[in-house]
Amino acid sequence: MKKKVIIIGAGPAGLTAGLELLRRAKEYHVVIYEQNDYVGGISATIEHEGNLMDLGGHRFFTKNSRVQNWWFSVLPIRAVEKEENFTISYQNQTATIDSQSVKNLEESSKSADKSHFLIRERYSRILFNRHFLSYPIKLEWAVFKSLGLRRALLSGVTYFKRQLFPKYPEESLEDFFINRFGDTLYENFFKEYTEKVWGESCRSLSADWGAQRIKGLSVRKILSNMIFSKFQFKKKGLAAEQRKETSLIEKFLYPARGPGQFWQEVQKEFVRLGGEIHLEHNVCSINAHEGAFSVRVSRGELLKEDLVESADAIISSMPIPRLIDALGTNVRESIRILAQGLKYRDFITIGLLYPHLTPKHIYRNAEAPLYLNDTWLYVQEPGYKVGRIQLFNNWSPHLVADSKLAWVGLEYFVNKGDELWQLSDSELTAFATREFEQLGFADSSECISSRVVRVAKAYPVYSGNYARIGEIVEELAKFPGIYPVGRNGMHRYNNQDHSMLTALESVDQLLSNQRAPERVWKVNTEQSYSEELENDK
Repeated sequence: MKKKVIIIGAGPAGLTAGLELLRRAKEYHVVIYEQNDYVGGISATIEHEGNLMDLGGHRFFTKNSRVQNWWFSVLPIRAVEKEENFTISYQNQTATIDSQSVKNLEESSKSADKSHFLIRERYSRILFNRHFLSYPIKLEWAVFKSLGLRRALLSGVTYFKRQLFPKYPEESLEDFFINRFGDTLYENFFKEYTEKVWGESCRSLSADWGAQRIKGLSVRKILSNMIFSKFQFKKKGLAAEQRKETSLIEKFLYPARGPGQFWQEVQKEFVRLGGEIHLEHNVCSINAHEGAFSVRVSRGELLKEDLVESADAIISSMPIPRLIDALGTNVRESIRILAQGLKYRDFITIGLLYPHLTPKHIYRNAEAPLYLNDTWLYVQEPGYKVGRIQLFNNWSPHLVADSKLAWVGLEYFVNKGDELWQLSDSELTAFATREFEQLGFADSSECISSRVVRVAKAYPVYSGNYARIGEIVEELAKFPGIYPVGRNGMHRYNNQDHSMLTALESVDQLLSNQRAPERVWKVNTEQSYSEELENDK
């Protein structure tokens, strides 16, 4: 008789765990329950009138060869360069792809065959004080010009001051930013935008967020990269304009039809290998008894029909508060109360389709005509609620049904139940088109159609009871058959590859019967996380 594993959630972590289990062990029966009517979680791709929306923008980049090879076992990569190896880069990190280890396709990237990874260029900028600035921020003339002479001088003074007298202990995200950039750069480039994203003061957010998400970024690192890049470009004989443009560009992998295409392919192989996946199903309760579990599952939102399933193990990517609630009296009441104090940030993407973008020349360092070849624009202009703007045409030509049209996504970071969240879809569209017009990119009257997507619990927040999450981790470790994985399953703001690593590590432990929860929780807590996990195999 096969052992049964129930996986909660069909996002990157859940689907990775499911397929990895079935690929490696025929003695397991694996069932996935997903509350949405689609797979991929926040890495899903949503269709609208033939156009595709990426919920948040998901680059496929990793320094871990196991994750990289896992990607290529699902989708091949299209060769768009002639060299033997491909180099991709992200936030000052690089990874090499051995062209001999992947399937190279000869057709152009615009062919009818769309089942592959593309190698894409990432070019993102910041909108600040009516200037276009590099993202990540670089020490360039436009930055000092946007600040003005007084603030530019203060930026240098406060930076060197913090190098001599850093804030210690580094307890908050504010401390983290100030120690690396100084007070003035923090106030101008990090404070307001970060608080727009998280809805809280940087003083209330843990420094852990910075350590995990932007640990390699600092003024010292920016200066080092700037000097190194200029030396390299000079050595290669590139012109000044080429140096300027090349310095802003990173390369990443991206499925031709968005990240959801990848996870749909994973779903297909999972089912082909005998796995079951049930959409619009909610896990309501989990009862632990004698090393096994009894799981009650409700179908749909009305909760009219319940299923009771038994399982030998559970891999959970559901939010920790819901997992603790589902365990009921198996968990101490003090831990349940603690888990309820974990916070989340919700997310709204509004897709807008225009016949074209007609940006007005309101940006002081914009070229004429202003051509937007960005993947993302980070909106740090005061007075706007929109956080980022995605230009889907630039992520992949296959995301747009008609390449002559402009397909953009305006991203809003909200709390479920607040003013924006409660607006109707038509009201949200009117609000978004108005902000887009005020930013100078297109007239609201020219919007052809729109699509609104709300995502609850999109981002775990590093405030509230997060400081005591170790107590929750210890409690969950008392259940050797439960494996928390992924972003929500661990209340950790992981990248996609991090979430996959937590799933792969959990499957390794399940199959070897060697439980070591600390290894899973170690993913993305140190700069060398991926190398350590890989080298230990």
